Amino acid sequence: MGLVVLEGLVILVLVLTGLRKAVFSAVPPELKVAISVGIGLFIALIGFVDAGFVRRTQSPPVPVELGSGGQLAGWPVLVFALGLIAMIIMMVLRVKGAILIGIVGATVLAVIIEAIAKIGPAVGAGGAVNPHGWGLSVPALPERVADVPDFSLLGDFACSARSTGSAWWPPCCSSSRCCSPTSSTPSAP
Repeated sequence: MGLVVLEGLVILVLVLTGLRKAVFSAVPPELKVAISVGIGLFIALIGFVDAGFVRRTQSPPVPVELGSGGQLAGWPVLVFALGLIAMIIMMVLRVKGAILIGIVGATVLAVIIEAIAKIGPAVGAGGAVNPHGWGLSVPALPERVADVPDFSLLGDFACSARSTGSAWWPPCCSSSRCCSPTSSTPSAP
């Protein structure tokens, strides 16, 4: 988050001094298009790898091969292809929200397929490889639709909120001390 703040301050200085516009005008239009295309292809490659559409091989060592062993097989690849085709058709038909509808539809389909077929992850426990498994995460219904954020991800901020009267107050946590949810006195973490 600190880097985002610093980036915002740098952009603010560049805008106020007019340097941003000068740099933007100095870049040729062809280079701007090439940068956009390169970023788009990189994001597409990440999506293809996560979907299992392309994979990295060990033997022979090639950067990318089509599917698993040169063949497109497995439920994750089918879900990817159906979702992509559905998005393309909706975009051609000018359906508003086509990409969002396609993402939600493919996600629902993936959750249903995983619930029925129990495919599992592409890399399991102990490094076991499942060439037809799900790439990043195994689709499943969430345990809860809404939940309290996990503040333990912020470092030493691992305390629960406590109730005092009718209002909820944040815990009195710092890097060296923390309150338990039931008491108002600091305790050791």
